[in-house]
Amino acid sequence: MYPMKTFKYWTRQDIADEFGLTTAQKCEALEKWQSIEVQLTEREEETLLHLQEKLKQYVDIWNEQELIIKFISFIIELVDFDTQQFKSFANRKLKGKIQKKEVSGEVDLMIASGEYEPNNPIFVCMNTKRKKGQTTILWGNC
Repeated sequence: MYPMKTFKYWTRQDIADEFGLTTAQKCEALEKWQSIEVQLTEREEETLLHLQEKLKQYVDIWNEQELIIKFISFIIELVDFDTQQFKSFANRKLKGKIQKKEVSGEVDLMIASGEYEPNNPIFVCMNTKRKKGQTTILWGNC
C-alpha cells in the first residue's frame, strides 16, 4: 500500500509521472456543456462584461484572496451553483484513491453533490504556491 501524499506536495510532473495524466486538449463533456444555448438577462450580460474588464485589468496584480473576493465569488453567485443537485464548496477536504494511491488535501473550490458536505465532485480548482511560481490545477469530469 502506498502512503498518502497530500495535494500540496504534488507537482505537475509528479502527477504526470505517477498517473500518466496529460493536459486534455479536448473534453467532450465540456464542449457539450459550452454548446448549450443560454439566454442571459441584460443584467447578467452587463455583470459578465464588467467582471471580464476587471479581470483583464487586475488579474496580474490581485493576490489569491482578491481574485476570490473580486471575481470568482461573483461568477459563482451569478451561475447559482447552490442547487438541489450540487453546490459550491470552498476550502474543503477532498480525498480519494487514484490507481490505488491515496491522495488528499484541501481544495480552494469544488462543485459537488452533497447537502452539507461535498460528495462526488464534478469540478475542482486548487491553487498551489511554490517558491518558483504558482500552479493552478483544475480538473473535472472529463
